Parts: sequence; C-alpha cells; structure tokens
Amino acid sequence: MTRNETRSNQVREATTREVEEEYTFEEPDALSIPDSVQARFDSEDMSLRWIRISVKGEDDITNVGKNQQQGWVFVTPDEVPEMAITSFVREEGRYLGAVCRGDVALAKKPTAKVKARQNSMRRSLMI
Repeated sequence: MTRNETRSNQVREATTREVEEEYTFEEPDALSIPDSVQARFDSEDMSLRWIRISVKGEDDITNVGKNQQQGWVFVTPDEVPEMAITSFVREEGRYLGAVCRGDVALAKKPTAKVKARQNSMRRSLMI
C-alpha cells in the first residue's frame, strides 16, 4: 500500500461492479428466418422469401399463382425443422404442407433465377 492509498480505497476498487452492458429492447420480427436456415439454403444456392397466401381469411390465389409461375415453391417442414416452434404447417386445403406464419408461407427459388429476374427488372426500369 502506498502512502496516498488508503485501505478503504483498495476495498472500494475491489468491490466496484463493472459497468453493465446496456440492453435495448427489440420487438421480435415475426417474419425473420433463422440464420442457420438462411445459411443452409444459401449454401444450396436457393433464396427464401415469404409469400402472401391469404388476405382477410380468403385465399390469395392470384398472388400465389403469380409467384409460382415465377418459380417459387413452398418449403416443407422437413426442410426447416428449426422453424417448427415458431411456424405452423397447413394440414389441409390448397397449401397443404406449407410452412406458414399468419397469412404468409415460406417459399424457395434458385438464387440464379432470382438474380436474373432482378437484373431484368433493372434493365426494364432503365429504358
């Protein structure tokens, strides 16, 4: 102990708590896809997105049909077991077996086709 240092200063320094991390509350995103699922599909060169399958309780067959024509295919529960807790699977009707959250269903499409469509849309906007 140095001359200017007192016993109470040593004890105080030893018992001071470290400054705790500051936490912020973030509302959970109902449509977030777990990173592990996203990484697995990325490694298979597949893109994921949510497709609206109903509006106000009525099937949105126009939107689903348009997306299916573009190559989007519904993801099955076998492909995303990590999402079983936060999603439900349609057990009847038109979207049988689709992994859903609310009025949207998870769909996949080859990333090359997604990029080709994006490039096509960009070119058409430039004209």
